[in-house]
Amino acid sequence: MNAKMGEPMGIYHKTVMADTLNVDLKDNQGGFNCGKPAGYIQDFKALPEKTQDLIKQIKRVRVIFGLVDLLEPTNAKGESISFESTPFIWEIDNRDAFKTLGLPFTKLAQLKRLPIQHTIDLATEERKLPNGNVFYLPTSTLDIANKVDLSEADQATFGDFMSWIQNYNQYIVKEWDANMGGNATADMKDIVNDFIEVDAS
Repeated sequence: MNAKMGEPMGIYHKTVMADTLNVDLKDNQGGFNCGKPAGYIQDFKALPEKTQDLIKQIKRVRVIFGLVDLLEPTNAKGESISFESTPFIWEIDNRDAFKTLGLPFTKLAQLKRLPIQHTIDLATEERKLPNGNVFYLPTSTLDIANKVDLSEADQATFGDFMSWIQNYNQYIVKEWDANMGGNATADMKDIVNDFIEVDAS
């Protein structure tokens, strides 16, 4: 994050990791969902303007854990390099990429299969901006025909990923516990002011 001279640095406002966004998720500032209402919002325009502005500032992040193999990798100079299968953590906050890269996992859930049992081929798709510039979005192809036989090393890597998530969530909950008291009163006042009008006549 950037800040001007003399101004305080910004902070990251994050929730615990979960497999659904339709529940209240504790965040590191002592609130829930980074201030966003939980669940699906049917009528966005019916929300108070302050809540709408807040929601627009919040990014959903899909976090993918796995092992990656690169095809014909090169370094910054364009030279071919060797690359072994390696663990990765990929945080995706682009709106379109968030949706498209969720499709393979939705399909696996429908088939009642685990992501670690299958491979997903990744590529990119060129998109053009109105000014003529281009950017690239990730695309995915799920291989459901072939199952991956998990080795002991794969099981250990999976365990490491689960431990990483557990440690991360424990940290967020610890921060939530530390900050909950200080924000509770202010948050309640905001909620009351946004949703309740009192007619004293």
